[in-house]
Amino acid sequence: MTIEAQPGPSRAFLNSLHPGGEAGTILWIKDPADPQATKGKGDVVVLALTAAQCRDAPRREAMIEQALTALSPDGVIWVDAPGAWRAALMSTFRANGMATGALTVRRARGAGEVQVAMTARALRFALHRRHLSRRWRPVVAMLEWMPFGSVMLTRLLPGVGFAAFRSGTRPFGWLTDRLTDEVVDVALITNWRGEQAPYLVFALGAGQTLVAKRGGTECKAQITHETAMLKNLGPVAATCGLEVPRLIDAGKTAALSTLIEADVPGRPMAALIREGHHRDLGRIADRLSEWLACWNGQTLRHVEFTPELAERLILSAARPLASSIDRGSAYLDWLMRETGRLVGSQVSLVATHNDLTMANVLGDAAAIRSVVDWEAASPDGLPLTDYRYAVCDAAAAIGKYDRATAFRACFMNSGGHWARLAHSEAVLREVVGGPPEWLELCIHAGWLRHAANEQARSPSSRVDGSFIAIANLLADNAVDR
Repeated sequence: MTIEAQPGPSRAFLNSLHPGGEAGTILWIKDPADPQATKGKGDVVVLALTAAQCRDAPRREAMIEQALTALSPDGVIWVDAPGAWRAALMSTFRANGMATGALTVRRARGAGEVQVAMTARALRFALHRRHLSRRWRPVVAMLEWMPFGSVMLTRLLPGVGFAAFRSGTRPFGWLTDRLTDEVVDVALITNWRGEQAPYLVFALGAGQTLVAKRGGTECKAQITHETAMLKNLGPVAATCGLEVPRLIDAGKTAALSTLIEADVPGRPMAALIREGHHRDLGRIADRLSEWLACWNGQTLRHVEFTPELAERLILSAARPLASSIDRGSAYLDWLMRETGRLVGSQVSLVATHNDLTMANVLGDAAAIRSVVDWEAASPDGLPLTDYRYAVCDAAAAIGKYDRATAFRACFMNSGGHWARLAHSEAVLREVVGGPPEWLELCIHAGWLRHAANEQARSPSSRVDGSFIAIANLLADNAVDR
């Protein structure tokens, strides 16, 4: 069993560790001779000890004293030390009147990281959600079944730390105090996109799990929008047979935005499909169509199609793509003609999720259960776009091929899934109504938005260019008529 360690706790973790949820000052103590180490008080004090420093008793005691002196009244000390010294250091802090929290293990997760309380419950949760790989199963077994298993793991595992704090202080209290359970475990997940994307903090109680989505200034608009969508769209969507996170609270400071929601059941369908579950694309399509038909029916409204609406909903995504599509100029002309013909007509709009991938649709081995990540949702969305995007993503996951290949299989007359999926889609078409020409434009616009998002990413983060390839297929189909 080889488990790599991370170099040190992240700012995201240290902020979340603070009882108030944001550490104004973080001090790092790595050398007792460093005069900056105890300059002022720290809301979080990181005591990073090497093996050599631990063996040098006077130096070790001096660094511990520095940490205690530097700690603000309601602050938390985070201790990183080699495994052989962790138990002794915990005893030392307790002898100094401090309480100590659960050991927490830190592990790389792609370009992000996961930090999980080293308890059987928290590790099982991280394994179930695939935040930790299956290599961690022996760790859970040692904690549950081996006498002194936790003592052995404390000494052996790299990347393990613990919190030390005064009586009355509650690490992660801004989140865990919302639960009534006496024992609460915490797991924190950061994103592979770093500070450009929010990170998640899970508080695991006996009867309830809370999820906090947090991020810095780069994520402020995203988290603010998702908060509004959960508040305005979530309750109606949740009446249609799949669970949606219930918004509990939200807040923001100059540096940090946070929303807190109730956890929902299930694991990403993408993971379940990889494990051999849910291989029937038709059943997935039927379930999603059923849910979307209910939700679309409750949020459906008809508006007059104006030139301004044509630009905002259809053409604004197509214009920047024209030079990237082989027949982009002719395709843009076709879109402009078709939208022009609809001006003055009544067209249908519905609430949409806008990112209904198999990563955001959760289930278990038996069924689809929940829909998460509402940061791209809209109350004024385009009919059929959620359905087509989700089904194409499911087909790609089942067939282990790219989205462009899945698109051909699902939505072109020669595709193997076309007739079956058209049957599921007919239910949605009947619910939303509207001119057929409008629904066709909605389909084009939905894929063009994804292609525009793909093009806007940096070259290194573009996966395979599938959305541009789909835009080319749509252009060829439209221009060749």
